[in-house]
Amino acid sequence: MKTLKVLPLLLIAALCIPAAGPSRVSREALTSGEKSLDDRLRRQGDLGLVGASRAVYLEGYGAVFSAEVTLATVQVGPFTPVTQQQMDQMKAAKLKRLPELKNAMKQQLVAMASALNILPDEQVAIALLVVRYPGEEKVIPMQVVVQAPKRKLLDAQGAAALDQAVRITDLY
Repeated sequence: MKTLKVLPLLLIAALCIPAAGPSRVSREALTSGEKSLDDRLRRQGDLGLVGASRAVYLEGYGAVFSAEVTLATVQVGPFTPVTQQQMDQMKAAKLKRLPELKNAMKQQLVAMASALNILPDEQVAIALLVVRYPGEEKVIPMQVVVQAPKRKLLDAQGAAALDQAVRITDLY
């Protein structure tokens, strides 16, 4: 008997609550951004892309792209140990490539901001997971995040304005 009294209220509530609409950003747009990020990372010299990048759109926040990269590697055989000199050279190469990678990611943010149909105040973010080896924990970040609101990215004219618009966070 109580079920019969509650059922009309549930039906009215179901009719009054709007259904979730389609996402502002299509999966195709995110896939295109993933491919664009992969291409840019592959063009970054000796940088290695581990797997493929992934993207999500978070309503009210924006678009987030993630990828895993290696900044440098050492060529070794199965029976040759890595020497300390090789590790030091690799660490120096990583430290040299890190600023280059951050500049490339800022440029990628601008390209993505113009291509994505997100609100002007929503963020475009790229989170890169960086492969590290023992002894690099305090020198090489494990994650680099570059992010900015779409509006600021599209309004930025020149490197100085882009530097002001983009927030870069290194996590160790």
